[in-house]
Amino acid sequence: MPLYYHVTPQSNLGRIFLYGLVPQCGTRSADRGDAAAVYLFRSAEAMQDALLNWFGDLFDDDTPLNILAVRLPAHWPTRETPHAPWEVSSLSPIPPRFLQYLGDA
Repeated sequence: MPLYYHVTPQSNLGRIFLYGLVPQCGTRSADRGDAAAVYLFRSAEAMQDALLNWFGDLFDDDTPLNILAVRLPAHWPTRETPHAPWEVSSLSPIPPRFLQYLGDA
């Protein structure tokens, strides 16, 4: 099962563990013309690099962020992000059974 990572504000965790990760398009993605999707980091290193740079800058300092491990079945449809080689995305909702809480970002 491929392993990916997702970072989300702590305030989203209740909904995520009830409904899963639902495809959405945040402001930054909408500005780039990206589709509504679930965006996942390919590795822990890519996630940490993003948190220390551009991705971390998207949130206020007082917004607690949490890390989720996302283990998808091998057949799960993901797509490459040509302008962002550190990520993949899913156009399908990802059920809670594929998610594991890893802690604070």
